[in-house]
Amino acid sequence: MGYVLNQDGFGKAIAELQQTYRIFAPVVKIGAGRHKDVDVIIYDEIKDASEIELHKKSDYSAKRHQASGRHLPQKWR
Repeated sequence: MGYVLNQDGFGKAIAELQQTYRIFAPVVKIGAGRHKDVDVIIYDEIKDASEIELHKKSDYSAKRHQASGRHLPQKWR
């Protein structure tokens, strides 16, 4: 069984889940790649559903970012 949500419904579902859980999703970090003009897609905690990148593949696995975060630059934590 599954659900089909529009953008507003998806945002409400994320907001509801955030009352109990920390939500991590793929997000775009502008200029955070190996070079200053390269964007990177990583898993990070989100505050709003609009932050989620749904169309591009992430550059790192979700499991790597669920660890302690010590491997991430301070600006990503």
